[in-house]
Amino acid sequence: MRSGVACMIIAAGALACGDAAGPEFGQEITIQTNSSDYEPGQLIIVTTTNRSDHVVYDDHCGGEVQGFEFLGRWNASYGAMRACYLFDRAGAHALEVPIPGGSTHADTFHVNGQAYSGTWRVRLYLRGENGVSIPESQAVSNTFRVGGTWSP
Repeated sequence: MRSGVACMIIAAGALACGDAAGPEFGQEITIQTNSSDYEPGQLIIVTTTNRSDHVVYDDHCGGEVQGFEFLGRWNASYGAMRACYLFDRAGAHALEVPIPGGSTHADTFHVNGQAYSGTWRVRLYLRGENGVSIPESQAVSNTFRVGGTWSP
């Protein structure tokens, strides 16, 4: 009898935990830059394609152009970060853009004028319909090269 109750509790817990994270997006979201090579100061056009059946929200108050070589890990040093403090009455960012399932959204970033030559990417701050952030591994663009005037 005790093992049956324990199994029911474990099963109920597993179902409850599985629901909290929301849908897994994986390959259903792609983030692509308009070029594979940039120079410092250039504009980057980033296209997010949502092939899922769920709305994804792109937080235009966040997002970064991140390089790798300077610290040996992805970071925005000599890159570009967005930040703003616009909130609606409910406390959500006023610049959250919904990307419905089956649609695309274009956004722009800049390569920092002081960017070093190396490998870069764009990191977006995306969340699902339930408000849960989409993991970083699913919210980054393809990598691209920046031809700067210096290397780390």
